[in-house]
Amino acid sequence: MTDEMYCRNVMKFWLMLCLFIIPADSRTSIATGKQSTSSLPADVCFRSEFGNDGNYLQTRDCYASYRTNDTNGGFWWMVDLGDSYYIDYVVVFTTPGLEFQLSHFIVGLANTLTPVVRNTYEVCGQYQGYILAPGFYQVKCSASLPAYRVIILQQSTPNSGTFGFAEMEVFASDDPGSKIWRKTSKYRLLKTPTASRRTRSVAECVVGCSLLRCYSMNFNVALRACELFQSLKGVAAPYFLTSDSGWDNWKAHRV
Repeated sequence: MTDEMYCRNVMKFWLMLCLFIIPADSRTSIATGKQSTSSLPADVCFRSEFGNDGNYLQTRDCYASYRTNDTNGGFWWMVDLGDSYYIDYVVVFTTPGLEFQLSHFIVGLANTLTPVVRNTYEVCGQYQGYILAPGFYQVKCSASLPAYRVIILQQSTPNSGTFGFAEMEVFASDDPGSKIWRKTSKYRLLKTPTASRRTRSVAECVVGCSLLRCYSMNFNVALRACELFQSLKGVAAPYFLTSDSGWDNWKAHRV
């Protein structure tokens, strides 16, 4: 066997091994087919139920997606899961031509199917970037949040163009008590914190955040400054992170 053949076989082996040991997410969306409602749909072709009907065809065709042009309704869509769940993450599939209007979309949480009022509901998270290409985009909820039964999707900025998507999915945690803290280096959540304190280390800040069951935290190593955010409910959007070289943002995710 030549060296080249040996290297190819080794690469194939490691590729197969990696594919074998990476577990696939076998969970199914708990939102598919559930009762949904929204601000005024564009017309009968793009009703609320087409946003979670299990049709993943990403097309502008009638009955294939949800869409709204309701400039007075807040550009929102919501689904009742039928029971309360500890939400792990939400996935949204784009509609051709409407990708950019979905940029920085907000995922909210509630317990009733009442009309959405911006900045009043619990926040799961906000997509951190612009959406320029067709595909599907995920938002992870904070692992510190309690169980909820209603998921809200809302355009980040009112009246910024037609709000729509082909399909959405919701995945609940199999183990609500299992979590891991993940750092976003050199970024900071620029909101008024629930509590601010000086700590000796990031570990001490994490402990304080865990005791408070907070949504996320900022930590500055040089200043030993710890900023805790218990909840973003009632806090005005946006909720995406801002570049700041002196700070790191930490958020607990469900495993």
